[in-house]
Amino acid sequence: MGIVNRVFPLTSLLEEARKVAAQIAGNGTVGVKLAKMAVNTGFNMDLSEACALEACAFGLCFATEDQKEGMTAFIEKRKPNFKGR
Repeated sequence: MGIVNRVFPLTSLLEEARKVAAQIAGNGTVGVKLAKMAVNTGFNMDLSEACALEACAFGLCFATEDQKEGMTAFIEKRKPNFKGR
């Protein structure tokens, strides 16, 4: 399925998982929720349905205040201040 991009020894697995979780948590909540929904729901769909779901989720994300804040912060080279809207 191509969903593994890193492998860690068991001794550092929890620490590395927490780092990834913190990185994800630093993103806009609307985008994270919609991404999780698309992955969880799309997993049981055929490819064309899953792609349509992803496109819909992308469109919803692109209409948020957080998207505008993220793009503005990127252009201004600063950390975004997401509000969950």
